[in-house]
Parts: sequence; structure tokens; C-alpha cells
Amino acid sequence: AANENVGIGVDVFKALTAGDSCVAIGSYALDALTTGDDNVAIGYLAGSGQVGGNSNTYVGYKACETGNGGHYQVAIGQEAGKVSTANSTIFIGYQAGIAHTDGGNIIAIGPNAYDNADTESANIAIGNNALGGTVAGAEYNVCIGHNSGDATTSGDGSTFIGHDAGTNHTTGGSNTCVGLRAGDSLTTGDNNTCIGLEAGSSGG
Repeated sequence: AANENVGIGVDVFKALTAGDSCVAIGSYALDALTTGDDNVAIGYLAGSGQVGGNSNTYVGYKACETGNGGHYQVAIGQEAGKVSTANSTIFIGYQAGIAHTDGGNIIAIGPNAYDNADTESANIAIGNNALGGTVAGAEYNVCIGHNSGDATTSGDGSTFIGHDAGTNHTTGGSNTCVGLRAGDSLTTGDNNTCIGLEAGSSGG
């Protein structure tokens, strides 16, 4: 039996059979959920594709709309984490993590942050368009700042902090660029360090 759930809106919980302690507010929010517990979905189609995940929070129009099976997800913002099936992810902002399907331990905060990655794990992107390129295998990266690391496709373990830091970096790993436009001339390569205003920058 389903117990202690709150549902408000068209077709919310229409498939629920054994889930407990869930909240769904908005048309079609959690409408496919059957057995998940401790989920919160607020917004039109929020969590609509979720069938059996636990302890997820979806807030916003189409937040995690078609993702299914994930646990411990947070998606807040229009279409944030829209298709994610991963575990332990945080997507906050307009279309943050919108293309991410699988791969856990992701934090993406900001409009369009991490919006072209799909199956990677263990990345942090904070800022408008941070790590927002067509990510294809890049993991264990930290990008903080507007457009930081936003062209990165592959390469692990880089840190880009600052407005436009590492903004033209595409491949290569273990790079550290800290500062306004730091390392923005860096496109490929490994084990580079650029610290300071426009350090390693084409404009510096």
C-alpha cells in the first residue's frame, strides 16, 4: 500500500502502488511513480518519468521530466536534469544538466551549466555555461565561473576557476587555471598551471 503521500494536480501518482512519503504538486508530476519513497516533485511534468527512484527532489517545469530509476537526485529549475537516470546528482538552474543521462556525483549550478554532458561522473560545474561544452568522457573536473571550461570535451582532473577560465580548453587533463580569463589560450595539453589575472591568456 501507498502511505502518507500528498498529490495535487492532474494525474499525479496515477501509477502509485507502494510508494510512501512522497509529495507531487503540478499536472503529471510523478505520474509514473509506482514504488519510490521520499520523493518531492513540484511543477508541470516534474519527475514524470520516474518509476521507482527514492529520495529525489524535482522542482520546476519539466525538472527531471523523463529520467527514471535515479536516487538522491536534486533538479531545480526549468528542465534541470531533464533526462537524468543517475544517482547522487545536483542540477540547479535553467537547463542545468539537461542532457545528462547517467553517471553520478555531479554538481551543476547555473543557467546552462553542464548542459551538453551525458554519461560522465564526478564533475563540478558552477556558473553560467560552466563546463557547458560537448563533454565526451571528461571526468573529475572542477569549473567555477561564467564560461569556465565551457569547451572541454575530454580530459580528467582539471580545475578552472574564474570568469572565462579555461574557456577554450578542449582536451587534456590535470590543468589548473585560476583567475579572470586564466588559461583561455589553452586548448589542449596536460599538467599546465596558470594563476592570476589573464595568466596564460591570449589577452594577457
